[in-house]
Amino acid sequence: MKFYKYQGAGNDFILFDPGVAPKDLEPDHIRFLCDRHFGIGADGVLFIQPSEKADFFMRIFNSDGSEAEMCGNGIRCFVKHLVDFRLTAKDSVQVQSLAGVHVCRTFRDAGGQVSDVEVGMGRPRYDRSASGMEGEGTFVAQLVEKDGHSFHGTAVSMGNPHLVIFEGKSIEEAEIVGPLFESHPAFPSHTNVEFVEVKGPQHLKVVVYERGSGITLACGTGACASVAAAVIEKRIEPSKPVRVDLPGGALSIRISPETGEIWMTGPAVRVFEGDIDLGVMEEDGA
Repeated sequence: MKFYKYQGAGNDFILFDPGVAPKDLEPDHIRFLCDRHFGIGADGVLFIQPSEKADFFMRIFNSDGSEAEMCGNGIRCFVKHLVDFRLTAKDSVQVQSLAGVHVCRTFRDAGGQVSDVEVGMGRPRYDRSASGMEGEGTFVAQLVEKDGHSFHGTAVSMGNPHLVIFEGKSIEEAEIVGPLFESHPAFPSHTNVEFVEVKGPQHLKVVVYERGSGITLACGTGACASVAAAVIEKRIEPSKPVRVDLPGGALSIRISPETGEIWMTGPAVRVFEGDIDLGVMEEDGA
Protein backbone atom coordinates (compact mmCIF):
# COMPACT_ATOMS: atom_id res chain seq x y z
CA MET A 1 0.00 0.00 0.00
CA LYS A 2 1.31 3.42 -1.00
CA PHE A 3 1.35 5.93 1.87
CA TYR A 4 2.44 9.48 2.62
CA LYS A 5 3.69 10.70 6.00
CA TYR A 6 2.85 14.27 7.06
CA GLN A 7 3.22 16.39 10.16
CA GLY A 8 1.67 19.63 11.32
CA ALA A 9 3.50 21.21 14.27
CA GLY A 10 4.73 17.72 15.19
CA ASN A 11 1.29 16.09 15.10
CA ASP A 12 1.95 13.36 12.52
CA PHE A 13 -0.29 11.42 10.15
CA ILE A 14 -0.35 8.66 7.56
CA LEU A 15 -2.34 9.54 4.45
CA PHE A 16 -3.47 7.27 1.64
CA ASP A 17 -4.45 8.05 -1.94
CA PRO A 18 -8.19 8.19 -2.72
CA GLY A 19 -8.20 4.55 -3.83
CA VAL A 20 -7.84 3.41 -0.21
CA ALA A 21 -10.96 3.71 1.97
CA PRO A 22 -11.54 3.16 5.70
CA LYS A 23 -13.45 -0.04 4.91
CA ASP A 24 -10.20 -1.49 3.53
CA LEU A 25 -8.53 -1.40 6.97
CA GLU A 26 -9.51 -2.92 10.30
CA PRO A 27 -8.80 -1.15 13.64
CA ASP A 28 -5.90 -3.60 14.12
CA HIS A 29 -4.40 -2.33 10.84
CA ILE A 30 -4.70 1.28 12.03
CA ARG A 31 -2.99 0.45 15.32
CA PHE A 32 -0.22 -1.40 13.45
CA LEU A 33 0.36 1.45 10.99
CA CYS A 34 0.57 4.01 13.79
CA ASP A 35 2.90 1.89 15.94
CA ARG A 36 6.28 3.66 16.07
CA HIS A 37 8.23 0.43 16.51
CA PHE A 38 6.51 -2.07 14.21
CA GLY A 39 4.67 0.16 11.72
CA ILE A 40 5.16 3.58 10.15
CA GLY A 41 4.43 5.58 13.29
CA ALA A 42 1.78 8.29 13.54
CA ASP A 43 -0.83 9.95 15.72
CA GLY A 44 -3.53 9.13 13.18
CA VAL A 45 -4.50 7.99 9.69
CA LEU A 46 -6.21 10.20 7.06
CA PHE A 47 -8.43 9.02 4.20
CA ILE A 48 -9.51 11.05 1.15
CA GLN A 49 -13.18 10.41 0.41
CA PRO A 50 -15.77 11.97 -1.94
CA SER A 51 -18.27 14.45 -0.52
CA GLU A 52 -21.69 15.65 -1.62
CA LYS A 53 -21.40 18.81 0.50
CA ALA A 54 -17.79 19.88 -0.13
CA ASP A 55 -14.84 19.29 -2.44
CA PHE A 56 -13.59 16.34 -0.36
CA PHE A 57 -14.43 14.36 2.77
CA MET A 58 -11.66 13.76 5.33
CA ARG A 59 -11.94 10.65 7.51
CA ILE A 60 -9.54 10.61 10.45
CA PHE A 61 -8.73 7.67 12.73
CA ASN A 62 -6.79 7.88 15.98
CA SER A 63 -3.79 5.69 16.69
CA ASP A 64 -5.96 3.39 18.82
CA GLY A 65 -8.18 2.63 15.80
CA SER A 66 -11.12 4.80 16.87
CA GLU A 67 -12.55 7.41 14.51
CA ALA A 68 -12.34 11.12 15.37
CA GLU A 69 -14.81 13.80 14.31
CA MET A 70 -12.17 16.35 13.35
CA CYS A 71 -8.43 17.07 13.50
CA GLY A 72 -7.09 20.58 13.01
CA ASN A 73 -3.50 19.60 12.26
CA GLY A 74 -4.65 16.67 10.14
CA ILE A 75 -6.87 18.78 7.90
CA ARG A 76 -3.95 21.10 7.08
CA CYS A 77 -1.86 18.09 5.98
CA PHE A 78 -4.88 16.74 4.09
CA VAL A 79 -5.26 19.99 2.12
CA LYS A 80 -1.54 20.24 1.41
CA HIS A 81 -1.67 16.80 -0.16
CA LEU A 82 -4.70 17.69 -2.29
CA VAL A 83 -3.07 20.84 -3.66
CA ASP A 84 0.53 19.64 -4.01
CA PHE A 85 -0.52 16.46 -5.83
CA ARG A 86 -3.04 18.39 -7.96
CA LEU A 87 -6.08 16.49 -6.80
CA THR A 88 -7.65 19.97 -6.90
CA ALA A 89 -6.79 23.13 -8.79
CA LYS A 90 -8.21 25.34 -6.04
CA ASP A 91 -6.20 27.33 -3.50
CA SER A 92 -9.28 27.54 -1.27
CA VAL A 93 -10.69 24.07 -0.64
CA GLN A 94 -13.85 23.00 1.15
CA VAL A 95 -13.31 19.87 3.24
CA GLN A 96 -16.05 17.98 5.02
CA SER A 97 -15.35 16.16 8.27
CA LEU A 98 -17.69 14.49 10.73
CA ALA A 99 -17.76 17.90 12.45
CA GLY A 100 -19.01 19.77 9.36
CA VAL A 101 -17.62 21.61 6.33
CA HIS A 102 -14.42 23.64 6.66
CA VAL A 103 -13.05 26.31 4.32
CA CYS A 104 -9.29 25.87 3.97
CA ARG A 105 -7.05 28.55 2.45
CA THR A 106 -3.55 27.66 1.33
CA PHE A 107 -0.28 29.61 1.38
CA ARG A 108 2.60 28.52 -0.87
CA ASP A 109 6.37 28.71 -0.51
CA ALA A 110 8.82 29.98 -3.15
CA GLY A 111 8.77 26.57 -4.83
CA GLY A 112 4.99 26.58 -5.24
CA GLN A 113 4.35 23.96 -2.55
CA VAL A 114 1.84 24.53 0.23
CA SER A 115 3.61 25.62 3.41
CA ASP A 116 0.75 26.81 5.63
CA VAL A 117 -3.01 26.38 5.68
CA GLU A 118 -5.71 28.51 7.32
CA VAL A 119 -8.77 26.51 8.37
CA GLY A 120 -12.24 27.66 9.33
CA MET A 121 -12.84 25.56 12.43
CA GLY A 122 -16.43 26.63 13.09
CA ARG A 123 -17.90 28.28 16.15
CA PRO A 124 -17.14 26.85 19.58
CA ARG A 125 -20.02 25.47 21.59
CA TYR A 126 -20.13 25.47 25.35
CA ASP A 127 -23.25 23.43 26.08
CA ARG A 128 -22.56 20.10 27.73
CA SER A 129 -24.49 18.08 25.16
CA ALA A 130 -22.23 19.36 22.36
CA SER A 131 -19.03 18.77 24.33
CA GLY A 132 -19.98 15.20 25.21
CA MET A 133 -20.45 15.96 28.89
CA GLU A 134 -23.30 14.64 30.99
CA GLY A 135 -25.80 17.12 32.40
CA GLU A 136 -27.42 20.28 31.09
CA GLY A 137 -26.29 23.85 30.58
CA THR A 138 -22.65 24.91 30.35
CA PHE A 139 -19.58 23.87 32.32
CA VAL A 140 -17.34 26.94 32.62
CA ALA A 141 -14.49 27.25 35.15
CA GLN A 142 -16.13 24.63 37.36
CA LEU A 143 -14.58 22.08 39.65
CA VAL A 144 -13.82 18.64 38.20
CA GLU A 145 -12.23 15.89 40.30
CA LYS A 146 -10.95 12.36 39.93
CA ASP A 147 -8.70 10.07 41.97
CA GLY A 148 -7.49 12.83 44.28
CA HIS A 149 -6.80 15.35 41.51
CA SER A 150 -8.98 18.44 41.22
CA PHE A 151 -9.03 21.29 38.70
CA HIS A 152 -11.35 23.99 37.46
CA GLY A 153 -12.18 23.22 33.83
CA THR A 154 -14.29 24.43 30.93
CA ALA A 155 -16.01 22.05 28.50
CA VAL A 156 -15.86 23.15 24.86
CA SER A 157 -16.87 21.53 21.58
CA MET A 158 -14.93 22.23 18.40
CA GLY A 159 -16.89 19.50 16.66
CA ASN A 160 -15.15 17.14 19.08
CA PRO A 161 -15.10 17.27 22.90
CA HIS A 162 -12.56 19.16 25.02
CA LEU A 163 -11.98 19.81 28.70
CA VAL A 164 -9.76 22.90 29.07
CA ILE A 165 -7.90 23.34 32.35
CA PHE A 166 -6.00 26.56 33.04
CA GLU A 167 -3.10 25.03 34.89
CA GLY A 168 0.16 24.50 33.05
CA LYS A 169 1.59 20.98 33.01
CA SER A 170 4.74 19.46 31.60
CA ILE A 171 4.39 16.58 29.15
CA GLU A 172 5.45 14.19 31.92
CA GLU A 173 2.80 15.55 34.30
CA ALA A 174 0.12 15.53 31.60
CA GLU A 175 0.92 11.88 30.84
CA ILE A 176 -0.05 11.03 34.42
CA VAL A 177 -3.08 13.28 34.94
CA GLY A 178 -4.39 13.41 31.36
CA PRO A 179 -5.70 9.83 31.16
CA LEU A 180 -7.70 10.30 34.36
CA PHE A 181 -9.71 13.17 32.93
CA GLU A 182 -9.79 11.89 29.34
CA SER A 183 -11.81 8.97 30.74
CA HIS A 184 -13.69 10.97 33.39
CA PRO A 185 -17.16 9.45 33.93
CA ALA A 186 -18.75 12.84 33.14
CA PHE A 187 -17.59 12.24 29.55
CA PRO A 188 -19.09 8.85 28.54
CA SER A 189 -17.34 8.90 25.15
CA HIS A 190 -14.14 10.33 26.65
CA THR A 191 -12.68 13.77 25.90
CA ASN A 192 -9.55 15.62 24.85
CA VAL A 193 -7.85 17.36 27.77
CA GLU A 194 -5.90 20.64 27.50
CA PHE A 195 -3.58 21.97 30.20
CA VAL A 196 -3.14 25.68 29.50
CA GLU A 197 -0.79 28.35 30.81
CA VAL A 198 -1.43 32.01 30.00
CA LYS A 199 2.04 33.26 29.04
CA GLY A 200 1.03 36.85 28.32
CA PRO A 201 -1.50 38.96 26.42
CA GLN A 202 -2.79 36.87 23.48
CA HIS A 203 -0.26 34.10 24.21
CA LEU A 204 -1.09 30.61 25.49
CA LYS A 205 1.05 27.54 26.13
CA VAL A 206 -0.86 24.27 25.79
CA VAL A 207 -0.15 20.59 26.41
CA VAL A 208 -2.84 18.22 25.11
CA TYR A 209 -3.77 14.69 26.11
CA GLU A 210 -5.74 13.58 23.06
CA ARG A 211 -8.66 11.20 23.19
CA GLY A 212 -7.59 7.99 21.46
CA SER A 213 -3.95 9.04 20.98
CA GLY A 214 -2.54 10.23 24.31
CA ILE A 215 0.09 12.96 24.45
CA THR A 216 0.73 14.52 21.03
CA LEU A 217 3.10 17.32 20.06
CA ALA A 218 0.20 19.43 18.80
CA CYS A 219 -3.58 19.42 18.55
CA GLY A 220 -5.32 21.94 16.30
CA THR A 221 -8.79 21.54 17.77
CA GLY A 222 -7.21 21.61 21.23
CA ALA A 223 -5.53 24.93 20.46
CA CYS A 224 -8.87 26.35 19.24
CA ALA A 225 -10.72 25.00 22.28
CA SER A 226 -8.12 26.56 24.56
CA VAL A 227 -8.63 29.96 22.95
CA ALA A 228 -12.42 29.55 23.15
CA ALA A 229 -12.19 28.68 26.84
CA ALA A 230 -9.82 31.61 27.47
CA VAL A 231 -12.35 33.94 25.85
CA ILE A 232 -15.35 32.78 27.87
CA GLU A 233 -13.25 32.88 31.05
CA LYS A 234 -12.13 36.41 30.04
CA ARG A 235 -8.45 35.57 30.08
CA ILE A 236 -7.70 36.99 26.59
CA GLU A 237 -9.07 39.62 24.21
CA PRO A 238 -11.30 37.96 21.57
CA SER A 239 -10.76 40.65 18.91
CA LYS A 240 -7.01 39.99 18.52
CA PRO A 241 -5.09 36.95 17.16
CA VAL A 242 -3.71 34.51 19.73
CA ARG A 243 -0.41 32.66 19.58
CA VAL A 244 -0.72 29.12 20.91
CA ASP A 245 2.55 27.35 21.71
CA LEU A 246 2.41 23.55 21.68
CA PRO A 247 5.34 21.16 22.23
CA GLY A 248 5.70 20.70 18.44
CA GLY A 249 5.35 24.33 17.36
CA ALA A 250 3.09 27.37 17.29
CA LEU A 251 -0.35 27.96 15.78
CA SER A 252 -2.10 31.27 15.17
CA ILE A 253 -5.76 31.42 16.19
CA ARG A 254 -8.18 34.24 15.46
CA ILE A 255 -11.90 34.70 15.99
CA SER A 256 -14.01 36.34 13.31
CA PRO A 257 -15.78 39.35 14.87
CA GLU A 258 -18.59 39.02 12.31
CA THR A 259 -19.42 35.34 12.72
CA GLY A 260 -17.66 34.16 15.87
CA GLU A 261 -15.97 31.41 13.85
CA ILE A 262 -12.47 30.35 14.89
CA TRP A 263 -9.75 30.37 12.22
CA MET A 264 -6.54 28.43 12.72
CA THR A 265 -3.32 28.92 10.72
CA GLY A 266 -0.31 26.61 10.89
CA PRO A 267 2.26 24.60 8.94
CA ALA A 268 1.86 21.36 7.01
CA VAL A 269 4.91 19.31 6.00
CA ARG A 270 5.28 16.17 3.90
CA VAL A 271 8.00 14.13 5.61
CA PHE A 272 8.32 11.05 3.38
CA GLU A 273 6.37 8.54 1.32
CA GLY A 274 6.67 4.84 0.69
CA ASP A 275 4.97 1.45 0.54
CA ILE A 276 3.98 -0.86 3.36
CA ASP A 277 2.92 -4.50 3.27
CA LEU A 278 0.15 -5.18 5.78
CA GLY A 279 1.01 -8.86 5.46
CA VAL A 280 3.95 -8.13 7.79
CA MET A 281 1.41 -7.56 10.57
CA GLU A 282 -0.04 -11.05 10.19
CA GLU A 283 3.42 -12.62 9.89
CA ASP A 284 4.56 -10.98 13.12
CA GLY A 285 1.33 -11.88 14.88
CA ALA A 286 0.68 -8.23 15.66
